[in-house]
Amino acid sequence: MCRTVRCKMTDAHRLSLVRSVHTIIYLVMAVSTLALLYGGITGSDGWWLYTALILLAVETFVFVGNGMKCPLTSLAVKYGAEKGYAFDTFLPERFTRYTFRVFGSMMCVGLFLLACRWLSLIKIDTTSQTARVSSSPDLWSRRTVPGL
Repeated sequence: MCRTVRCKMTDAHRLSLVRSVHTIIYLVMAVSTLALLYGGITGSDGWWLYTALILLAVETFVFVGNGMKCPLTSLAVKYGAEKGYAFDTFLPERFTRYTFRVFGSMMCVGLFLLACRWLSLIKIDTTSQTARVSSSPDLWSRRTVPGL
């Protein structure tokens, strides 16, 4: 329809589009971070964990490549967003103010726990379903416990 009739997208429409896309990406990354932390704590894994790891890796590369700033933030400012903490998403400020501190910490803890599990530094006792720290890691075998 836009090809036959000229669609005029105003800056307000563009800003709404940027904020919508940014909000969706924010929520997907939050769920991915929680999935990573869950996998690290419980030792569970599957397609959902590997998908979360890939998404978080891409997000990290985007942030590092843009000087630790989200490229959508500058796009939102370009289209008229007000400066502040929650100007580039539709989420309230109380959810976005400490994003880097909260989700960055959760991501680091989740990655650390996953690394410990994958290197067999933490093992799950299948009889009591408790975690034990191994003093001598067996780096050649990885034991997974389904359902934990």
